[in-house]
Amino acid sequence: MTPPAPAATPASNDLLAVGSTLFAMTHDGGANGLGVLLSVNSDGSAYTVDHSFAGGPLDGATPFGSLTELNGVLYGTTVQGGSANDGVIFSFTPIPEPSSFVLLAAAGAAAAIVRRRFKRAARTESRRDNNEKIIVD
Repeated sequence: MTPPAPAATPASNDLLAVGSTLFAMTHDGGANGLGVLLSVNSDGSAYTVDHSFAGGPLDGATPFGSLTELNGVLYGTTVQGGSANDGVIFSFTPIPEPSSFVLLAAAGAAAAIVRRRFKRAARTESRRDNNEKIIVD
């Protein structure tokens, strides 16, 4: 399977299943190098980059954390992008076609919480024991 745009470091260890489709995000990669929202069928078919983050005031950059699903709509956060470059909250509706990506808000305080978690995760990941196991606080 060859992805249509390169995806890179996962934004979390979580995959979100909606029906038979799995969704995930990456911190980087994609057309702009600022992360992607991607999907793949549970059988490995139909790999799709659903959104390639572009940053700037009208989009997020560097997705972080887990996706959440409510009534068929996926919600997520980024640690950069938005009007003050302090992250955004976004929604993605995969069905019906065509799918839609919507910037809900420049995250402000919510983004600060995500950034703190991102920094804590980065610190934790950088501390490894001799067996290359991640030591969790």
